[in-house]
Amino acid sequence: MEFIKQSGERQGSRYVTEYEGYYIAVQTTAAATEQGIGAGRIHRLLLYPAHTNQVRGKVLVYDQGWHDGIPQLQEQRELVERTVMHFDQVPLDWVQEERRLASYSWMA
Repeated sequence: MEFIKQSGERQGSRYVTEYEGYYIAVQTTAAATEQGIGAGRIHRLLLYPAHTNQVRGKVLVYDQGWHDGIPQLQEQRELVERTVMHFDQVPLDWVQEERRLASYSWMA
């Protein structure tokens, strides 16, 4: 999986790739934060089928939190895991992600 850097912004850097039929866009911070996936550097992630090439076809959104809950499909989880490994070089712990989601759910 190779990402192309699209921009470096004050709020982080944006990277994109197409992988196994999906378009993946991420925004990272320079350092890991509690708001990142797995408390890492990725604080925004958008994943959708590459052939649609539009946000309307979105499959998965993370914007400092999981918008529609933790992904349930194994192929989505694997893509997120590969992305986290690419940027943070650590495996993603889904049990911990579920705990984090539950601990923030009182704020919704």
